[in-house]
Amino acid sequence: MTQEAGDRHGDASGRSLVALCADGHYALPACVTVLTLGLRWSGPGRLTVRCFVDSSFDGQHEASLLAVAAAVDIDAAVVRVDSVLDHIRNALPPVRFPHLSPMAWLRLYLPELLTDCATVLYVDCDVVVCASVSPLMRRPAGDVVLAAVRDYGIPELGTPHLADGRIELAEHEAGLPYFNSGLLLVDIARWIDTGVREAAERAARSGPDSRGPLFGDQDALNSAIKGRFEVLDPRWNVTPLNTVRKVLDFEFQGGAYLPPAYLRHLEEHPWIMHYATRVKPWSDEFPGGRPRELWCAAAADVKAIAKTV
Repeated sequence: MTQEAGDRHGDASGRSLVALCADGHYALPACVTVLTLGLRWSGPGRLTVRCFVDSSFDGQHEASLLAVAAAVDIDAAVVRVDSVLDHIRNALPPVRFPHLSPMAWLRLYLPELLTDCATVLYVDCDVVVCASVSPLMRRPAGDVVLAAVRDYGIPELGTPHLADGRIELAEHEAGLPYFNSGLLLVDIARWIDTGVREAAERAARSGPDSRGPLFGDQDALNSAIKGRFEVLDPRWNVTPLNTVRKVLDFEFQGGAYLPPAYLRHLEEHPWIMHYATRVKPWSDEFPGGRPRELWCAAAADVKAIAKTV
């Protein structure tokens, strides 16, 4: 059933909680994420998924997602957050990539919508899950706010990548590690107590570029965290860069961190495949190969389930 954002979803009973964010354009990808989470889940217990959505995620989208979740025995609910999005539109700069929406900023606010949880695993909805996320759920609590995968395309806070001065940095901070925000294992109490959301908001509003940070929430969060995160195995968040570089022209600056041969290995053996660029596997532009095949196979299963709704 649909939940209001004010309701609380906890893990006091030992439930394992995954959070997604989706608008109507990402309804099918969100269903693919839920399906593959459930197919790979190895427990213990049932997996709980909360999908935070805006008004463009309509009743049919919701019915399809809940049907997919039921088919793989996931405890799922859709959480509507239009009031939070109103705040985001007023408080934060527009997202600078056309394939994204203000929903990209929502992950900054999820811990405050889940305050009776100890931890939450946030994943983007443009992923295919290829291994159970239960090992992440069973990780012992560390002494940092979050765990994430180092972004091998932007391995350091000071990596120029597409533009200089994306984040305001002190000189000694340029070499600190930079994470991809498509998968975040968050300690909710530490996130709130240390003011991560507030620091990220300040970074988004006051960075070097008046249009806001190039990589939106990801740049803002990295500015707030400043390298103080637990680095996860890169297989938990694999962007198929070797594949998309066939159609996207960009300079890969992470070779010293992950050599090209290992990048190819990751694309063949991901734990989570993350289609992070503007070229998505549901578009004709996306090249053929294993990354596209993974998504298309899961999408076909989702469409078969959705027909029964």
